[in-house]
Amino acid sequence: MTIANRNVKTHTAKTTLNDIGKGAVDTHGAPGVTMYVKFGAGTTAGAVKLQGSPTGAGGEDVQASDADWSDIGAPVAWGAASSTKDLSVAEAHRYVRAKISTAIVGGTVDVYIATAGFASGGWD
Repeated sequence: MTIANRNVKTHTAKTTLNDIGKGAVDTHGAPGVTMYVKFGAGTTAGAVKLQGSPTGAGGEDVQASDADWSDIGAPVAWGAASSTKDLSVAEAHRYVRAKISTAIVGGTVDVYIATAGFASGGWD
């Protein structure tokens, strides 16, 4: 077993609907995934969803078709400017990504995806 702990910043100062930032994050089989969404100063609306895929990445950050992605939990919706909200799941997904599902209004978001735990699966 190997430890699959990662913390990846996927979005920096983003606002646009359907923006996937840096794209797929390889979980290396981690059984726990958390997405943190930091709503910047001035934000008044918006949401980001976490998605999982068995085929989500390829060479040079090539993304799989949107049809290969499944929503995980409910989108993390705006609650207050200058605040951070999170979504944590105890599910194993080969790849995960964050996708802006409701355009960010009045400001921007930064998004981080963290994975934790022992990678018990062989994703070969």
